[in-house]
Amino acid sequence: MNPKKIIKSAFKSIFASAKKDENKIVFESEPDFSDNSKSLYDYMIQNNFNQKYKMVWCVKNPENFKDMKVKNVTFTSFRDKRYLLNYLYHIATAKTVIYTHATPPMIDTKNQTVACLWHGTPLKHMNFIKTDADPFTFIVSASEFCSDALANCFKVSHDKIKVTGYPRCDILFEETDMPSKLDINRIEWPKVVLWMPTFRQSSQLKIFDSHQTQTGLPLIETSEQLIDLNKKLQELRLFVIIKLHPLQDLSGDLVDLSNIKMLTSDKLEEDDIGLYNLVANSDVLLTDYSSIYFDYLLLDRPIGFIIDDIEEYNKNRGFVTEKPLEMMPGQKIKTTEELYSFFEDISNDKDDFADDRARVNNIVNHFQDNNSSERLLELLKISK
Repeated sequence: MNPKKIIKSAFKSIFASAKKDENKIVFESEPDFSDNSKSLYDYMIQNNFNQKYKMVWCVKNPENFKDMKVKNVTFTSFRDKRYLLNYLYHIATAKTVIYTHATPPMIDTKNQTVACLWHGTPLKHMNFIKTDADPFTFIVSASEFCSDALANCFKVSHDKIKVTGYPRCDILFEETDMPSKLDINRIEWPKVVLWMPTFRQSSQLKIFDSHQTQTGLPLIETSEQLIDLNKKLQELRLFVIIKLHPLQDLSGDLVDLSNIKMLTSDKLEEDDIGLYNLVANSDVLLTDYSSIYFDYLLLDRPIGFIIDDIEEYNKNRGFVTEKPLEMMPGQKIKTTEELYSFFEDISNDKDDFADDRARVNNIVNHFQDNNSSERLLELLKISK
């Protein structure tokens, strides 16, 4: 047997024999301290679950969270050697492990409850995830449509997929203001468009679904085109926030203009701005094949889809459905002229897709409320 496998097997045996603390929960997410794990954690803190439960966050650099003082909440890391033993101790003794992306190492599904909260209902095809065994007790889904895709991706039976809704979507029902750090004058610019393209090129994942542009955006390929777009937005009294995908390769510098602000996940983390706070405070979503729009349907607001590379994307990546366009309830945009027309419609309050949004929403969101965190905790058998 391979020496690495022998060592891993030995560690797993040790971990399996470690006594599990029923009141210890390990959280992980990508990026750090975000997405569904963070939303569930926030719900638990707001409702004082930390009076009973010890919560351990696994992050890249715990030093970034040293000033966060919350009762029974600590930070550790398996990427930082200084914290490795601390991480191994917590992961071995926690009864519950919660994560969003890659499976944390050295988990023990026989003696632990391991919940994969995932990161959205997929439209684009996902590569088959190879594992030695099922890496989770269950994976969270928003609907049967999502469950089918996830079961196929992970090659597991449907009873491993639990429809609770995503904790992050609870935020969409909260009354919050646009983060002040973005400094957007809502009187001067009464409508905010959130543009969230999925990644086309990712060196990290070795995925290159279509050609690289100077801006990292579809359609708007050069800085000159971005400046022209900014002028048009001024005329239409629209403000656009561009949230770039964390996996997208960028070839140029991020540039903010009078009516365009470009944000990365690192910038949101640095400014302590929750992504779904942005989503909830936008008036329109502009996207493509990103799962974000399935969540956005809960808000019943206009959505535009930039699909200029759909043929190339379908050839390289593919979709979970044979008819992806039927699952896109909004204006389909393939040219810059159509993009400008979309912005003009938004400025003039033209919206022809309300019925179509309702149809797709009923397919992809089984629950359409703010109780996903509560349902998930019931499933985890976590109570105060």
